[in-house]
Amino acid sequence: MKYVEYPLSPLLKPFVNRVWEFEMDVPMGEVIHQPDCCTATTHFLFNLKPPFKTKRGDQLIQANATNLITPLTQPVINRLEGTHLHIGVEFTLTGFYRLWQIPLYAISLSDTVLYDLQAVIGPEALGVYNQLGEAQTTAQRFDLMENFLLGHITSKPTKAGLVEGVEQLVQQAPESVRIDQLIKQLYCSKSTLLRHFNEQLGISPKTYLRIQRFQRVRHQLLDKPGWSWQTGLVHVDYYDQAHFINEFVAFSGRSPSRYRNSMNEVEDFFSKCFH
Repeated sequence: MKYVEYPLSPLLKPFVNRVWEFEMDVPMGEVIHQPDCCTATTHFLFNLKPPFKTKRGDQLIQANATNLITPLTQPVINRLEGTHLHIGVEFTLTGFYRLWQIPLYAISLSDTVLYDLQAVIGPEALGVYNQLGEAQTTAQRFDLMENFLLGHITSKPTKAGLVEGVEQLVQQAPESVRIDQLIKQLYCSKSTLLRHFNEQLGISPKTYLRIQRFQRVRHQLLDKPGWSWQTGLVHVDYYDQAHFINEFVAFSGRSPSRYRNSMNEVEDFFSKCFH
């Protein structure tokens, strides 16, 4: 298995967190069922080998050659078999919206997690996919992806808006962020904040805060070998152990102890790429 991240142009920093390549060969006849946790970020995913499948509840979803992955509000299970070669783009919180000016509420209408990128942004997605498939090296593929993203920066706003304001406040004081406090600090109405989140993320402010709280706990759980909920919950505001476990299961599909014990090389990849 190989995972590589690309050092991006500084011009992309307001819009893109990372561009990565993942390559893996699953032995013939074997199938890996890999859980994937909830995330508030948006991604592009180009499958240069036969696409994988992902399961959400009882629904088995076939990935596309080119995919838009919107924020995950339910955990999924990826079904991996055969040879995999994926190029991924993880956007900043509002990076996709600011580069393409496509409201996410108009996309996140169907019960799926993988949207056909060609249907969302047009034929340029197929053009990039074909170029990536013809490239001979990882460096060539990364250069193609960087140029593709840079081509959408012209005249795009880079200043922070309401959604970025919420992100900054969560980073500054994650344990004390409430919707009513955000409204006061950002000098906006609840309806305005909701509209901005639905447009730029496709989820509500409340859902965003819940996912961010889960992600903070998830990182604490993985970073501290002797972690326990009684002493380890730092910068989070769960009411009690039952609340904590229920939220963790809702966003990861597993209990905290089962999640930590299931960590492996593939799980670590998904933990890096989709968070």
